[in-house]
Amino acid sequence: MTTNQPNLIKFNVPNLVGTEIEAIEQALANNTLQGDGVFTKSCQDWFSKSFPVLAR
Repeated sequence: MTTNQPNLIKFNVPNLVGTEIEAIEQALANNTLQGDGVFTKSCQDWFSKSFPVLAR
């Protein structure tokens, strides 16, 4: 059956890029498995640079 629906983002399927094990190892080494850590800061910086109109 063919549908005319656009390709939808599958939110329940992980998007693997190849650096997942390294990131897990870094989080474990830093003993930081909660939010507001290095990864949160990195993500916030990326959004601020990528979408400056939204940065405040």
